[in-house]
Amino acid sequence: MKTYDTEQRRTLIKILEKNTDKQFSAFDLIDLCEEEYPNIKINTSTVYRLLLRLVKEGKAERSASSDGRQFLYRYIANCECSEHIHLKCKKCGQILHLEDDEAEKNLVAAMEKFHFKVDEAQSLIVGVCEKCGE
Repeated sequence: MKTYDTEQRRTLIKILEKNTDKQFSAFDLIDLCEEEYPNIKINTSTVYRLLLRLVKEGKAERSASSDGRQFLYRYIANCECSEHIHLKCKKCGQILHLEDDEAEKNLVAAMEKFHFKVDEAQSLIVGVCEKCGE
């Protein structure tokens, strides 16, 4: 299938590249686009086509929302997200990369104890970040 390099596609990619620490629903992405680029009109089908293509190409990851009612997408094309565990704030939606050696050792020890293998590229531990916990 041919990919067209449209202004809408470039705008969506630009937004995703600036927000690799967040997950978006298709509608969140449309709302953000309308806020940041009010002169560019993007329809829902364009957003879904782009997101599905990015997931297929390995440039975005898709996961279910906490209530299971929609999919959330995160752009990962420019980061090494397959090499560590991720933490997600359930209040603000921020994604943090667990790159702490001591925490990783403890997690690895727990996984070995239970003979459990984690797919780090798909890992997501949900909680509350420091800013939202105040």
